[in-house]
Amino acid sequence: MTGASSEAVNHFVEAAAAPTHITGKVARWDTPICPAALGLPADEIARVVQRVKDLAAQAGVRVSGSAVCKPNIVIAFTSTPQALLDNIRKSNMEWLGYHSSSDELNRLSTITRPIQAWYSTATVDLHGLRQIDSARTDSNGRGLLVTAPCVLVGGGTAIPSGVGNLRNPSELCTKVIPNAIGVEVKGSRLTDGLRAAFDHVTIIANPPAVSAGMPAIIDYIAVLALAQINSLDTCQALPSITSLLARGCAQAAPAITPNDLGYLKAVYAASPEKLPSLQKDEIAYRMEQGITGQLFSAAAPAQPPEATAAAFGNLPSGFYPASPCEKPKKPEFKPGKRYPLPGEVAEKLGANDLGEYNRNIAEFNKAVSAYNRCAKSYIENSRYDIERILSTVNAAVAEVQGAAPPQPPSAAGNLPADFYPRSPCIRPERTALGSQPAITEISAMRDYNIKVAAFNLQVENFGTCLRAYQERARYDIQAIQVAVQPEAANPVPPSSAQ
Repeated sequence: MTGASSEAVNHFVEAAAAPTHITGKVARWDTPICPAALGLPADEIARVVQRVKDLAAQAGVRVSGSAVCKPNIVIAFTSTPQALLDNIRKSNMEWLGYHSSSDELNRLSTITRPIQAWYSTATVDLHGLRQIDSARTDSNGRGLLVTAPCVLVGGGTAIPSGVGNLRNPSELCTKVIPNAIGVEVKGSRLTDGLRAAFDHVTIIANPPAVSAGMPAIIDYIAVLALAQINSLDTCQALPSITSLLARGCAQAAPAITPNDLGYLKAVYAASPEKLPSLQKDEIAYRMEQGITGQLFSAAAPAQPPEATAAAFGNLPSGFYPASPCEKPKKPEFKPGKRYPLPGEVAEKLGANDLGEYNRNIAEFNKAVSAYNRCAKSYIENSRYDIERILSTVNAAVAEVQGAAPPQPPSAAGNLPADFYPRSPCIRPERTALGSQPAITEISAMRDYNIKVAAFNLQVENFGTCLRAYQERARYDIQAIQVAVQPEAANPVPPSSAQ
């Protein structure tokens, strides 16, 4: 995105940033995420989970590297969302998040959107003590049980005096402070040492009830998995996937936009220990600085949902042509299964059937030979297509390194020679900084430093873009390998005559 005003960014952050109940801060993941999904075919589940992981990596969120991890992001696809939510309330009520009354719990336990998220948050103090945000915050009951001088917390025995009833300053009282937790904090006007963190995120989606394709739904879910969005029913001030379900919203986008990525990066880069208002200001500042250096213009025309499949590769799903080779079917020999033809002696019926079978086998073997030649050509051509992808991607890397580009493959594959898209990443030019002013030119040096900061962000975004381009290329290579696998793994052998 380019040219976003500070006012628009501030409106975006104000609408997006959801404060937690205990600290009033924006929560984020401070532990590695482990997303899990259910309710779709295995390949779609893999796409959903991978998209969340990919977006997390771009935003600066740690992803669990364990092959077997305990899910802390659960994404469920169902056509009966209320029934599923009712079960969650019975078995995992803490997943629904903070509630201090039965009315709040009932509200949390009601499906109101076709895609809905619930956030269980925690407060982490100066020493790393982690406590789940809950109205029941200790083992003694509702709230925090404290013991302190009665003059501070109230209660105790009154001391008669001539000027009224005073408290004995040394007398201690025990009192429950509702909706409170005990933490160690800093004594600062800027930070308090407390951090708001996600403990568990639950997302329930009913895709048939959404007027969008699966790529858009998956992107929407990926954002909700990493950030609690305060307002999902109104249009954002900037184009955003989070406006997907807002009615009549011109700013709704069919895929994650630079604004969405800029917001996520800002949330995870901002200091989590700052006081709430200062934290939100820093998020807005970082978002504005980040999207100024984004590589893709929001002014570009929106793509239809089916075109956003490139979020998983640089090419849309199903881009690779199926094998044109028709696998022959071996004939069966079934003697004596017909009546004799006119003039045919019954005794010769079996021999005639055998001769017919052998002639069919000869034709079959010719078809097998043609099929195997076709399959071999299809497989070899796929290797040229993979080499073409590697050549195109490595040429982009070589340009950055100032090296000579690699040679393209020597032959054409199953696709045209120019089938693979070049890198969309725009390399920032250092010459745009101009000359560094003298140290004594304070105003000019301040402007120069602002340019340098913006340039460094552009460099960072360029590197992120190039890495994402390379990663998407790996998906495309895997798609080719999957398409070719049936032909490579199942050659047809010739058959012998009887």
